[in-house]
Amino acid sequence: MKGAFILRVLTLVLVLIVGISLPGTSDSGLQYPLNPSPSTGPYDDQKFMDIATTQIMGFSGKTLPTEGNELLNLKSVQMELSRMNISPDFYPRASLVNAYLYNLSQAGDAYGTTKSLTDHPSTLGSPIYDQYSKARGIFANALKTWSEIKDLFPKAIPPSLPDPTLPIRPSQEQVISSDSVFKNQ
Repeated sequence: MKGAFILRVLTLVLVLIVGISLPGTSDSGLQYPLNPSPSTGPYDDQKFMDIATTQIMGFSGKTLPTEGNELLNLKSVQMELSRMNISPDFYPRASLVNAYLYNLSQAGDAYGTTKSLTDHPSTLGSPIYDQYSKARGIFANALKTWSEIKDLFPKAIPPSLPDPTLPIRPSQEQVISSDSVFKNQ
C-alpha cells in the first residue's frame, strides 16, 4: 500500500518534470515569455513598441553586446517587455519581438562565456568551440525571428556577432552578419 503511494507520487513528479521540460510548451522555451494577453485593456502595445524600438535601434548595425552594461540592459528590457499587457491582435507579433530580444541576449551571453573560457588555457579547444557554436546557433535563431518582424523596425539592421578571434581553430570567418544568413532579403 505504502509502496503504491510512493510509486504514484514519483510518477506524478516525473510527469510534471517531463511536461515542464518538453519543447513546444506554452513558454516556447523563453525564460521570460510574454504574459498571456488579457481579454480587456488597457493594453501596452504602443509602450511595448516604443521600448522595443529604442532597444533595437540602439544596437542596429553594431556588434552584439557580449558582456557588461549593454548586455545587462538588453536582458532587462526583454524582461520588462515580457511583463506588459499586450492586446490579442498584437500578441503574436509582440511574442516574436520578445523572442528576438531574448535570443539576442542569450547569444551575447553564450559568446561572452566563450570569451571568458579563452582566459583559461585548460579549456582551449572543444569546450570553447562548443560554446561558440551554441552562440552562433542562438544568433541564427534570432535572425530567423528578425525576418518575421523586420517590417516593424524598417530602419533597423540586426547586430552582428563579434569577430571570433578565439583560439578554437583556424577560421576564415569574420562577423556573422544578417546578410550571410538571409542574403540581403
